[in-house]
Amino acid sequence: MKRKFATLIFILSIILIGCAPKHIEKDSHYRTVICGKIQHLEVYPTTKEIFTEVIDFRDRKSVFKDSIQKDGTFKIVFDLYAIQDIKMRPLLGRLILHPGDSLFVLLDFSDLNKVQFSGDRAESNQYLRNYLWSNAGSFSFYSPDKIVPGAYKTYCDSVRNAAIIGRNEFVQSYKPTKEIEQWTADFIKIKYFNSIVKYPLNYFARNIEGYKAFVDTSSYFEFTSSIETSFADFGESIINSDIYEFLNSYENYFIQQLLKNQNKQDSVTFRDVSIAMFNIQNKSVFQQMLIGNLFYQMLCSNYTALFDSTKSQLDSSIIASFIKEPLFDYYANVKRNIENPEFASNAIISKMGVDGKNLLDSIIKENRGKVLFVDLWATWCGPCLEGMKASKEIMPRYKNKDIEFIFLCVNSKEENWKATLSKFKIEGKHYFCSNEQSKDIRRALGVEGIPHYLIINKKGNIVESKSQDLARSLNKIDKLLKEKSTVKR
Repeated sequence: MKRKFATLIFILSIILIGCAPKHIEKDSHYRTVICGKIQHLEVYPTTKEIFTEVIDFRDRKSVFKDSIQKDGTFKIVFDLYAIQDIKMRPLLGRLILHPGDSLFVLLDFSDLNKVQFSGDRAESNQYLRNYLWSNAGSFSFYSPDKIVPGAYKTYCDSVRNAAIIGRNEFVQSYKPTKEIEQWTADFIKIKYFNSIVKYPLNYFARNIEGYKAFVDTSSYFEFTSSIETSFADFGESIINSDIYEFLNSYENYFIQQLLKNQNKQDSVTFRDVSIAMFNIQNKSVFQQMLIGNLFYQMLCSNYTALFDSTKSQLDSSIIASFIKEPLFDYYANVKRNIENPEFASNAIISKMGVDGKNLLDSIIKENRGKVLFVDLWATWCGPCLEGMKASKEIMPRYKNKDIEFIFLCVNSKEENWKATLSKFKIEGKHYFCSNEQSKDIRRALGVEGIPHYLIINKKGNIVESKSQDLARSLNKIDKLLKEKSTVKR
């Protein structure tokens, strides 16, 4: 299976992958609890809920919430698989927890600096809050000016040096726990490397040829040879969740270097990339995350062949349970869905609200016996418009065939939708989604970023809830077109 990675270098840096596996109950030692009480609720009377966001190795956010009771109390229960930071909102920011912890938080809406912790990890979380709310933890690598990559790296070097000095002064002054010492050091390192790896992508925007020429001729990326060494001991005591975003940035660079080293112009296979990752000598948590993230991306496209053939190697290469268990669970889930697409499709649709379900049902009924390639897009989304223009060039090859191209405009204004269609004149069937329809469809499909594509077969089953773009879905579409057209609805 070929994958056009040179083009994906740009797309993957913008699009968040949003596959949504089913929840699977785990052993109780993963069960983690945050409870607490909020004083002076009247200061923010519209704040009715407390949320936690847990990010895993796939850079996927799982959101858990609870309503704030009249007396200000709340309780959130969730499964946590690694010692890591999570995000809690509103107003609290990050917390550090171990699987199975029970933490109590006392928050005062009239004085946001007045936060007290008790229970598991109370001391660490007080130190973490002191750091993040101080000048030492408030640095940023953002530059408002578009400067050449070499100058940007020099700028980032100066920001990092200042951040390290601030962090060292904080450690000397507060004498925090060892896991806070490690987390704060990783905090600076990850943000630094992520910023300079991503910057050329942003600088060249969608100028693919300009970016490739820069990579081939510039010494800018020489620093990346030290990344795997720099992260050799990462994750041995605690996971800084910023690493999950960096995985995608680094994988893009890793693929580009593989293209260069193998003298390939525009593509390498999933197998090429997996072999290169398996061959990394340092079997660190960072390397395990890279491998896990790559195979997760394959599973998002229902591609299981490489997972099947390398399962024993994956089992021995990925030791960390917080990577292995979700990955293998999701693999089993994808295999079940492939074997029973109607069951999988019904499960997705059953999670959809009335407005979204009615729209999707009507689209399927209007196009009985046809394969549907569905594109979720928005008028303000640049990558969406680029993807639609690319689809426009491909769609004529399917003229007079049993396929319909469906474009669902989500989270947009109707007047902007009409203006965009008038400007680009894209064939196919176009639907404008209301706010409720947008919310229903995105929630059920697990959409975290757009453009987002899905494929529905002739029987009306969603066979890929997270598909690749049209150019990379042709083989799948051609196969579905050969299937019988017995309709279930």
